[in-house]
Amino acid sequence: MSITFDSDIERDMETKTEPCMCAQMAEHWSDFYEGRDTPAIRDNLKQEANPGCFHCKGSGIEKVEHEINAPTLNLSNMNAAVLFDILGINGEKHELTIPEARRAIIRSQARGSLEQFVRPERTEYGKPREISPGVVDLKPLRLFERGLTKEQIQAYIVRFADFVSQVTRRGATRIFWG
Repeated sequence: MSITFDSDIERDMETKTEPCMCAQMAEHWSDFYEGRDTPAIRDNLKQEANPGCFHCKGSGIEKVEHEINAPTLNLSNMNAAVLFDILGINGEKHELTIPEARRAIIRSQARGSLEQFVRPERTEYGKPREISPGVVDLKPLRLFERGLTKEQIQAYIVRFADFVSQVTRRGATRIFWG
C-alpha cells in the first residue's frame, strides 16, 4: 500500500493513439504499442478488434488522454507516516494549503535529530509448514519490512519540499494525499 501526494494544479493533457485491449491478441499489438505504425499493423489490429468495442469502435486503436508533467510523490504507508510525524502534520487530514506545507517543511528542517525515526530491517518467519508431500519449509517468510535510514528520511523531506516547490510554481493552492 502507498500514499500519493498530489495537488490542485491544472493538468496538462496529451491525447495519444494506443492499441486497444480488445485487440491484444493481434500479432502486431506490441509493435503499435511500441510506436511502430504502418497500414499493415493497423489492418492487423482491426482484424482482431471487437467490432462492438466502446473504446475503439472496432478499429483496434483508441485515443487515450494522459496527464503529462503532473508532479506527484508516492511513498509507502509506513514511510509516509514517518514523513507526517517529521513534518508535524496530521496524516488523517488528507489536505494542506501551500503555506501550511511550507511551514511543515521548515519545522522538519528545524528538527534536531531524525534518529528516533530510523527503523532497522525486520524479517519475521512463520512456523514450519509442509509445502508438498515430504517437503517442509522450516522458515516460511511471513513478513519483510524494509528499514529506514537517516539518509532515506532526509531524502523524503527533500523530495516532499521539491514536490511542494514544483506545484507551487505551477499555481497550486493546496496539496492532498490518499
